[in-house]
Amino acid sequence: MKRFCIPCLLAILIFSWQACTKAVVDDGDSGPIEEIVKYDPDVKAVMETHCVGCHSGELPSGGLLLDDYNTVRLSTEDGNLVARMNDLASPMPPAGLISSSQREIINKWITDGYLEE
Repeated sequence: MKRFCIPCLLAILIFSWQACTKAVVDDGDSGPIEEIVKYDPDVKAVMETHCVGCHSGELPSGGLLLDDYNTVRLSTEDGNLVARMNDLASPMPPAGLISSSQREIINKWITDGYLEE
């Protein structure tokens, strides 16, 4: 009969559990935004921080470009971008949800009418 290495088994279980979890960022500051939100600089800053690393250039991830006003607006209007940014099971970015205050910037931009500048 083979003997199991309990510390090894425990390490494998812990690693497996951590690999399957997604970070959920909640900065506790998701109150309503009073000022008008525009793509530049508000939404653009969120996209540059969390999205354009994978969704820009010649071969964007998933074929989705998010590197300018038009591409972000189209992805937001069809509902896909916002749905993925709020999806706990398969969030974008893959490391976990962006902060609630940054998601609120996107939501307010939509409410305000997708203003560019």
